[in-house]
Amino acid sequence: MNGFTMRPFVRISLLYVLLGGIWIIATDALTKDLVPDPDQNAVLEILHGWAILAASAVVLDRLTSREIKRREAAEAMQRAVEARFAGILDISTDAIISADEEGRIVLFNKGAEKIFGYRADEVMGKSTNILMPGRFVEDHRRSVRRFQAGPSTSRQLGKDLDLFGLRKDGIEFPVEAGVSRHQENGRTALTAILRDITERKRMESQMRRQIETLKTLYDSAKSLTRTLNLRELAEGIAEQSVREFGARLAWIGTAERDGKVCPLYYFPPEMQYPQEIRVRWDDTPEGQGPTGRAIRSGVSMVCQDLDAEPGFTPWISAARAHGLRSSAAFPLISRGRPFGSLNLYSDQIGYFTAERVGFFEAFAHHAAAALENARLIGENERRMRHLHALRTIDMAITASLDLRVTLDVFLDQFLAQLKVDAAAILLLDPNSQVLQFAAGRGFRTVVLQNTRLRLTEGHAGRVASERCLAVVPDLRKDPGLFQRSPLLGGEEFVSYIGVPLIAKGQTKGVLEVFHRAPFDPAQEWIELMDALATQAAVAIDNSGVFDGLQRSNVELTLAYDTTIEGWSRALDMRDKETEGHCRRVTEMTLALARILLNGNGDLVDIRRGALLHDIGKMGIPDSILLKPGPLSDEEWAIMRLHPSYAYELLSPIAYLRNALDIPYCHHERWDGAGYPRGLKGEQIPIAARIFAAVDTWDALASDRPYRPAWPEDRIRAHIRSLSGTHLDPDVVEVCLDRTA
Repeated sequence: MNGFTMRPFVRISLLYVLLGGIWIIATDALTKDLVPDPDQNAVLEILHGWAILAASAVVLDRLTSREIKRREAAEAMQRAVEARFAGILDISTDAIISADEEGRIVLFNKGAEKIFGYRADEVMGKSTNILMPGRFVEDHRRSVRRFQAGPSTSRQLGKDLDLFGLRKDGIEFPVEAGVSRHQENGRTALTAILRDITERKRMESQMRRQIETLKTLYDSAKSLTRTLNLRELAEGIAEQSVREFGARLAWIGTAERDGKVCPLYYFPPEMQYPQEIRVRWDDTPEGQGPTGRAIRSGVSMVCQDLDAEPGFTPWISAARAHGLRSSAAFPLISRGRPFGSLNLYSDQIGYFTAERVGFFEAFAHHAAAALENARLIGENERRMRHLHALRTIDMAITASLDLRVTLDVFLDQFLAQLKVDAAAILLLDPNSQVLQFAAGRGFRTVVLQNTRLRLTEGHAGRVASERCLAVVPDLRKDPGLFQRSPLLGGEEFVSYIGVPLIAKGQTKGVLEVFHRAPFDPAQEWIELMDALATQAAVAIDNSGVFDGLQRSNVELTLAYDTTIEGWSRALDMRDKETEGHCRRVTEMTLALARILLNGNGDLVDIRRGALLHDIGKMGIPDSILLKPGPLSDEEWAIMRLHPSYAYELLSPIAYLRNALDIPYCHHERWDGAGYPRGLKGEQIPIAARIFAAVDTWDALASDRPYRPAWPEDRIRAHIRSLSGTHLDPDVVEVCLDRTA
């Protein structure tokens, strides 16, 4: 009997008791004196029983009312909890899914609807298999059975496993899941909380790609230091762009002063597209392509679809013939000035994504630095060769009175340096004003040996009379050269250059240069030819050439020092050194060296050695170099190898060989307990002894992650305590006096 039927029963019971009492009283009154009632006692007993029953009903009614109120309060609390739980389910961005023992879905929150694309009514009662790719279904069943039978009631999935969900539209996505087990009506049910980790996976993948990109750039930067030959370096850059970085064609073009872009090298060699086109970097129609615009602006130029690029019209036919569909030109910049371009092509439209463009821009930056250094070195070597040629000619002029011998030496050097097919010298007879053949090299016949030209005849006559350079790119279109000898046609010359030989203001003759192929000389080539021609005309001081060589050497030295400073900054960053550590210790080392060496040491080598003092740490693994805690004995053994690494790295470089004292010996101790060689006292080079004191001072005076900088008085006391053990006492005294 429940609370809804108890109260009517009580009321009816009371009514029956009342009516029974009235009936007995009335009956008793009517029959009291007439007929005796033998059953009166029985009626009274019944009436008494009804009264007891009514009283019990009243008590039971009160107890039932309290139970009903308690139950109603509990049910209200349960409804509130369920409402809060439903609210949590609704606001959760994770998918919360419950399944019964048979794997049928019984709970599917709004987060699950958003993640999987199903409405709850579409999946309720269906198998959870619809929420996962088919290839995972069987593994999922086995995993669920093990989980249900196992001791654990919860499990975290997805951190070490590749889990995937399946949306309604058939798209798979990675998930991370937490699963719990619970009992419902005596049966085991599972509830899973799933999180869509697509974005996290994307970020992890992006970070991995960025790390791989940095590693690739680091490896490519190392590869660019393997040679200082400009041609070999260009070959390596172009080939690496194709073989390792995925381009279809790569070529490097250098910007000439006359506006032309000359291909330095291209890869693969069978794709001769760079040889089939004409490209300029000045503001001309041939300079409006991506290469010319990149060199002019110093900004990368990307063409995602060559067919749709208006500025690419002059080259589109040649590009189509080689199957090229997109291109990018990356300017090669040195000291803020573009000097060329790295040009890449793909057979895919849209190949040059933003990520690829960023990578190639960084690669082009490294390539530009390497190419410019190689160019400076190559230029220096060429100028050295040119200087040697000039010197050889000068010695021939001053050492011999035989003009023919001198001219023969000159022509030998001329052909060797300028790589031409043939050259001849015509001397001007001042009396007859006739040009006569004097010497020649590279000719197949002897027809030129009988040459006699007046100043009004042929190209040579015009060069001598007008005292100007003459360039004929195609002799087939200008046959005036052959007026003096029809037999000259058998030489098959295609291009011609004539240079006046002038000394002390007077024309001495003409230098003629011939080539059997189209020849469009660069400005540098013409300048060298002019210098050689001048040397052939007179034995003059070649101070101008030396001035040029000196400027080249200064540029090269600046490039070396800039590179060394860049290395030192990179070492600071890699070794987590404080900002400006290399600069400070270098300046302080030089200051002490000026005092201690009194002008007897090479401060340039000391400066370079100080900047590169920790160059050997490039060979130390990052796991040891960047370890935040103390190093083990084995790790210290590896760390102590960095001076030896510095020696191995720098000793093959001739101009840094004299700067090795500091990188190799700055960890030696005055008492002989240092490394790597255990040198003692004055066996340690003075530069290393000076640097050891300076390095100790700067390390203590700088904030470090594990301690703040020491005050000066504590540093001075510590430095003095190391005198005679770690440090040279004389150096310590000067150091302390210098910093006082």
